[in-house]
Amino acid sequence: MDNRTDWSVEFIENESRRMEIIRKGFAEHLTSRSVNKLLLENYCEALYARNIYEAALIYCFDHGKTYAEWREMVTQCDQVYHPDPDKSGTVILLSKLRDYVEKESTQEGNGLNTAFITRKMQSELEETASEESFMDFLLKNIENFSAVREKARYYFSKYTLLYIDEKIENYLSACEKVDILRSRKAGMLSEEEKYPEKAAVEELSFLKPLKPLQRSADTAKFDTKNYLPMEEKKKLLGEMSLTSGGIFDAMNQYYFGYISMDWLELCLEMYPEIEGWPTETKRKIAQALGLLKPDTTEEEEKQILDSLEDRILEKEEELELQRDRAYSRKKEPATTPAGEDSASPITASEKQAENLLNSETQEKKATLAFRDFLLGRKDINRRTLLLYLLFIQARTSLSEENKITVPRLNKILLNCGFSQLQPNREFDRFVMGFLKAEDPIGYFQLFVEDRLKNQKESVLYGIYENSYSHQKELVRDMLRKRMM
Repeated sequence: MDNRTDWSVEFIENESRRMEIIRKGFAEHLTSRSVNKLLLENYCEALYARNIYEAALIYCFDHGKTYAEWREMVTQCDQVYHPDPDKSGTVILLSKLRDYVEKESTQEGNGLNTAFITRKMQSELEETASEESFMDFLLKNIENFSAVREKARYYFSKYTLLYIDEKIENYLSACEKVDILRSRKAGMLSEEEKYPEKAAVEELSFLKPLKPLQRSADTAKFDTKNYLPMEEKKKLLGEMSLTSGGIFDAMNQYYFGYISMDWLELCLEMYPEIEGWPTETKRKIAQALGLLKPDTTEEEEKQILDSLEDRILEKEEELELQRDRAYSRKKEPATTPAGEDSASPITASEKQAENLLNSETQEKKATLAFRDFLLGRKDINRRTLLLYLLFIQARTSLSEENKITVPRLNKILLNCGFSQLQPNREFDRFVMGFLKAEDPIGYFQLFVEDRLKNQKESVLYGIYENSYSHQKELVRDMLRKRMM
C-alpha cells in the first residue's frame, strides 16, 4: 500500500474502489474473508452481514457463485425484504434515542448487542450450505437487517447520549444551586445569581422545546407561574426531542469556533440587548468572530467586550470583502496568460469566506445528514465517526470504560467494518496525534492552518458537507435583531 497523503473522502471512502474489489472477488473466485481483507487494506468498508444484499455477497463468495447468480439472489431478497423507509419518522425523541442505545448495548446476562448480533450472523452465513438455507437464514434474521451499518450508528448514538446526559446533569445541578439561593433570598435574585441556570439552559440548545426551561431559569421566585419544580423539569427533559442541527452546531463550534444560529437565537431571547449579555456569553461571541486570541491580554479583552457591537460591524465589513474576493477568484480562468504571475495562494480567511458562498444549502444538508445518522437512514462514513468521537472525547467527561483511546478506537473501527488506524496515513496520524496532544484543539488548529496554507482541504472536508463557518450569518442576524 502506498503512503498516500491525500486524505480526501474520494480516496478514503471511495465507493468505486470498493466495487472494483468486489468485482475482483467474483473474477478470481475469492472467499468473503479474502475480499474483506482487500477492502480493509484499501480503506474501504468490509462486507456487512446485516445488510441484506451484502449478506448475499458473503454467501456467494464463500460458495463460488457468479455475479449473475448474486443478482438472482438479490431478486429473491427483494421479494421478502420490504423495509419501511418512513417508519422512523423525522423527530428524534430523546427517550427513543435512549431506548435504542439501551437495546443495542450489551444486556446483562445475554450479551445481545449490535456487535454480537453481527458476528453471529456472519458466522451463520459462513455455515450456510445452500440457497435454500440462505433464504431460511434471511427469514430467521429479517428483523436484524438494516439499511445502514448498525454498529457505526450505535456508536454514534451512544456517544451522543453520553454527551447529552452530561449536559443535562450539569443543568440540573445548576438548577439545584439556584434554587438554594431562591430559598435563602426569598426570590430576590439578581441576574448574576440566576446566570448559572440560564447559562446551563444555553448548553441544551440541541433539545426542544426549551422555552419552558428558559422562562423558569429567568424567574426569581418559587411562586412565579413560569417557575418549574425539579421534578417537572426532569419530566420535560425526558419528553424532549433532539435537534440534529444542535448536534451539528456543537461539533462545528468545537472544530471551527463559530457560534450556531440556534444558540444565538436562544441568547437573544434570554438577553435581548447585547450590552446586558453575561461576560461569558460575550466572550463566546468574540472568540467565534476571531476577536479574541489565545495571547489577548486581560486589558485588551475588556476593551473588545465593551465595544462588541462596533467590533461586529467591523467584522461584517471585513468578511464581506473576503467573500467578494473569494467569489472573484472562482470567476477567474483556471490558467493565466504566459508571462503573467499566477494568483497568490489563497489565505485561510479567504478560504473561510469562500466557504460562506453556499452555506445555507450546506447547513441544511449537514443537519439532515446528522438526523439521518441517528435515525438509521444514512450510513456514517469512517471519517465522520472518527471526528465525532474526538469531539465527544474533548467535550465530555467520559468514564474509563468509554474514554476514547487508540486501542479502543481501533476496536470500534473493527467492529464497524472499517480499517483500523494506520500510522502511514496522514489522516490517521492526525487522529492519533489529536488523542495524545495536551492541547487537542490547538493541535487541530495548527494542522488546519498548515493545510490551508498549502491549499489543501480542511480536515472536515467531505464528512457531511464541505467545511464552512456561519460567522457572516451570525453577524448579519445579530445586527438585524439589534436594529429592530
